[in-house]
Amino acid sequence: MPFTFKLSKRLALMKASLVPAAAAVLAACQLQDRRGTTGPTLPSNSVVQVVIVPDTVTLEPSQALQFLAYGRTEAGDSTAITMTWSATDGAISSGGLYTASPFQGDYQVTATLLQTSASAAAGTSAPQGVPGHSVVHVRSNPGLAQVVVVPRSASVGTGATQQFSGYGLRTNGDSVAVSVLWSATGGAISSSGLYTAGSAPGGYVVRASAVGITGQAILAVNNASVASVVVSPASANMSVGGTTQLSATPKDAAGNVLAGRLVTWTSSSSAIATVSAGGLVSGAAVGSATITATSEGQSASATITVATVPVAAVAMSPATAAVLVGATVQFTATLLDAAGNVLSGRSVTWASTGPAVATVSSTGLVTGVAPGAVTITATSEGQTGSAAVIVNPVPVASVSVSPVSAGIEVGQPVQFTATPLDANGTPLSGRSITWASSAPAVAAVSTGGLVTGVAAGTATITATSEGQGGSAAITVTVPASTSPGTVTDLAVAGVTETSVTLSFTELDDGTGAPANYDVRTAVGSTLTWWLANGALNKNGTCASPMAGTAIGTKRACTVVGLVAGTTYSFELVAFRGTLGVNAVFGGLSNIATATTSPSTAPVAAVAVSPTAASVAVGQTVQLAATLKDAGGNVLTGRTVAWASGSTGVATVSGSGLVTGVAAGTATITATSEGQSGTATVTVGSPSAANECATPTPGWIWCDDFEQDRLSRYTFWDHPESFQRVAGVGVGGSYGMRARFAAGQVQAGSLWMAMGRTPMSGWNKADAGTANYREMYWRMYLRTQPGWLGGSFYKLMRATVFATANWAQAAIAHVWGDPAATNTLQLDPARGTDAAGNVLTTSYNDGAHFTWLGTAYGRTPLFDASHVGQWYCIEAHVKLNDAGQSNGVFEYWINGALETQKTGLNWLGAFSAYGINTVMFENYNNYGSPVAQDRYIDNIVVSTQRVGC
Repeated sequence: MPFTFKLSKRLALMKASLVPAAAAVLAACQLQDRRGTTGPTLPSNSVVQVVIVPDTVTLEPSQALQFLAYGRTEAGDSTAITMTWSATDGAISSGGLYTASPFQGDYQVTATLLQTSASAAAGTSAPQGVPGHSVVHVRSNPGLAQVVVVPRSASVGTGATQQFSGYGLRTNGDSVAVSVLWSATGGAISSSGLYTAGSAPGGYVVRASAVGITGQAILAVNNASVASVVVSPASANMSVGGTTQLSATPKDAAGNVLAGRLVTWTSSSSAIATVSAGGLVSGAAVGSATITATSEGQSASATITVATVPVAAVAMSPATAAVLVGATVQFTATLLDAAGNVLSGRSVTWASTGPAVATVSSTGLVTGVAPGAVTITATSEGQTGSAAVIVNPVPVASVSVSPVSAGIEVGQPVQFTATPLDANGTPLSGRSITWASSAPAVAAVSTGGLVTGVAAGTATITATSEGQGGSAAITVTVPASTSPGTVTDLAVAGVTETSVTLSFTELDDGTGAPANYDVRTAVGSTLTWWLANGALNKNGTCASPMAGTAIGTKRACTVVGLVAGTTYSFELVAFRGTLGVNAVFGGLSNIATATTSPSTAPVAAVAVSPTAASVAVGQTVQLAATLKDAGGNVLTGRTVAWASGSTGVATVSGSGLVTGVAAGTATITATSEGQSGTATVTVGSPSAANECATPTPGWIWCDDFEQDRLSRYTFWDHPESFQRVAGVGVGGSYGMRARFAAGQVQAGSLWMAMGRTPMSGWNKADAGTANYREMYWRMYLRTQPGWLGGSFYKLMRATVFATANWAQAAIAHVWGDPAATNTLQLDPARGTDAAGNVLTTSYNDGAHFTWLGTAYGRTPLFDASHVGQWYCIEAHVKLNDAGQSNGVFEYWINGALETQKTGLNWLGAFSAYGINTVMFENYNNYGSPVAQDRYIDNIVVSTQRVGC
């Protein structure tokens, strides 16, 4: 209710009475003037009094009040005046707005006349300084005297409600709002004053308290009975299996809500809809049912219509998941109708597209079986939802090497085994293992862990898998039965331009038989090739047999195929018994040195290799010139002059290094002693930023990263390290940045699938129906300036996946050599036997690979003089025909052939699948030595040569 104060009422009444009275006086004066009659002398219009409204008032400290003032003439007329305001305390504006003093007391407000409006209009002066006064009494707020409860009395039924409110009265009678604390008997009352009667009739009290003062109201609670029941909603539609909540409100005869009354619920047809004690209705079958709520004999009902709402969508949660082999992840399928409402009570069928990779239970629990990717589906009433699951192998936590130590003799082997273990110490199978020896000159280790003694000493044999390593100690001794003999009279018997004849005396092997011999040769002090028992191992040929068979007789070996004008060192080592493994060059005495005679034959031909090359603007390609005499012998030590036929297209250095200048074709010529050879170099602009917009015939997949195509790959691994970034690609375009932290092994990979694969659910670059027997793939690679750590091993490879378990029938690796060489190498592997049976059982099943031999490149991409530049790297694989060894593996850098392997038997007779995955990888077996970046750009996978 509104509260008004007495002071406000008084001021309002004064203003209301003042205005009409003043108006009446003025009107009378104006009427008399208009008559124009003459009579006795009238009083003047001079202001003789200033009236202030109000003339007395009581205010609270600092309270504001607007004062008014007018003038009264000698004739008693009211007139507007101009005055100034002043006050003995407090503050008053020029317009008469007064703010009381903050201190109690009696004060005076004064309005002083300046000039009447009448005299101002007539241009005459009027008496000045006529004052008017008002008295202001400043008093503190009156104290609170009473708390009033409204209404003062009320009557309600049991369980009904009544709203109460309260306010205060001051000692001066003014109403004031107060904050009250409520209490009541016979029921409950809220903090806002809402009283709810209990179940017992009687007389009760409601109390409101504020600052120690309490007011109260009397409440009569009658034994009111339920007169009606309201059910809400009155009707509802629902689906089979769905639920709807109804509510029932009992009321008395006056319409008051009755609380605490018992309500019972019933259904006219429980076969169609059931109802709980709380009014929750559940749809059981299609049809219509009446739901009734009853309280104290009064009832109301709602009509429920139950229909079959079809499943319109199935939502899967989570949408994607990764799980380790042997681990589980729970999926949930939520069924929705067309409006997005959740449906319950429906049957759901779960399925996995690759049970060999991951299985799913009837409740949606997915279990990882083998590494791979699958799709998990949930189907209900013809609608399906799906989620992607990647099953990762359990990471290797440690590697156990057995035996932990061993001792062998020179030439003897010992087999070591390595067992990768998970964090719980459980052995893991199907993992790739890399073997290494800390001292290969003492003990050499094969890719399968077979250690062979080379020379006396100790070494540590290390097995590494997924960045985790284990080691064993090996001690190599030289037994008396195989100790090298001493050759005391090794000499050079004859030297020509391309051959050297060695002579020595036959020794006794200790058993009365001639000894075996090992002939080694080196340029300078670096071992380049050797001859074992007179048989060629690498370069050169021992043309004559080691003449002489009797102990003590002279024997000879003529080493041919040497380069004219070159100094060689030769070592002859005699062994007692069967020759084992060669000792390290320089470890024994009896070394003979010879320099082949320089050839004086004139240059008859110059061959430039490669004969054709491609290079991008700003990039380089190395050409080489081979000089031969009329007999086809290679000549050395001759001067070669290099020239470019079009320096505006390409320039060439004195060593044959060609640099692309502008797009076009240039002929590069090498000349020596009047003979010349040429090569054609094609210079192209750096690969266009939007190269993929104009694909070339044969292209299966292209990604210049100018568009975000990352979702198209089968796998995009470690996206936190391997990211698409603007400005890092060729020519400042978009590219992929692999960011290695110090010690990081894996910095991401991209896998693109194509053709027929045994795995379902993989993203593919094509229709997925081809068996590709030949494939080219290209990428641009750049390491940051100052790059450390060499090639980092894994770079790119093509794979023939043969089973749903990710078994590989063949792998074409283009990856790094150890950091010492800074080059790339080809390392092909076969996963089948000759009949085409797949021997591998899982991904990277190294134990069942047949390695087909390594071929090394020539360009040290990762040394200090090559890092920081873009290189175009293209690889080519041609699979063998069934049962034949006619496969090819090769790669080019900047259009120049680096290395090649031919005559490969990639697959045996296997032909079920062709090349179906190409991978671009950033992996360092031992971890990056420092934090650093490398970049890739302009990926193309094609059935035809791509080029740069």
